[in-house]
Amino acid sequence: MEIQLAEAAAGLNAFVKASKAGAKVFYGPLYTCVDLEGLALAASPLAYTLPASIIDFFQVSLGQVGAGFLRNLRLSETNLDGAPGQLPAGYSYIATSIGIWLPPQLPMHVKDFFTRHVSVQNERHSHVWKMGAVQFWPCAEFGHQSLSAVSNIANAVIQYGVNGRVGMRALPRGAELYFPAKEVIKFTMNTFEPLNVTTNGAVWNGIAFGAPGSNQINPVDGCPIYIVMEGWRFEELTA
Repeated sequence: MEIQLAEAAAGLNAFVKASKAGAKVFYGPLYTCVDLEGLALAASPLAYTLPASIIDFFQVSLGQVGAGFLRNLRLSETNLDGAPGQLPAGYSYIATSIGIWLPPQLPMHVKDFFTRHVSVQNERHSHVWKMGAVQFWPCAEFGHQSLSAVSNIANAVIQYGVNGRVGMRALPRGAELYFPAKEVIKFTMNTFEPLNVTTNGAVWNGIAFGAPGSNQINPVDGCPIYIVMEGWRFEELTA
């Protein structure tokens, strides 16, 4: 006896419900970054000047080239593993916290620039959440940490953009960010002024990295800026 439409629909609904009920759940970050040095090189190869612009985040996935990188992005730079800007089918993510991480090894003028002259927003279809200035979304709980703003070591001054450990901002209950499977994830930063992406804030002096007097940032390390979300990732059993 052939299965009827109502029975087939009920069976499908039961299967979908069971697969969702048995979903594997992971807690941890969803993150991505852009290499400002690579973006500046593309925009101004003789000066390494990044013009005032809109920088897209979460638009390049793991293993793809882009976001200022001339090679495939590694897991150290993003764990977005779907299509560009999307979680893969069968995966969903709920963000309970969000922050912008400026790694402590970045030149001080770059960190100052991003905390004073840059804004961030989340875009979802026609909806735009203007989150405001980058400085109001700190994230200094990862990587190297310093409990002082300035340290003197062997006649060298090492500066940090934060004074101590500052955790990312927790979103209040009911204001979490929900990203269903295959929905576009997009954050942008608006830089309102040009930025020289060099070690000293001046235009590139034409001396290659490693040579005496060069103000070029190490091209291997680059100049990464991260957006990090903390939360829950759901993987359906049928994914």
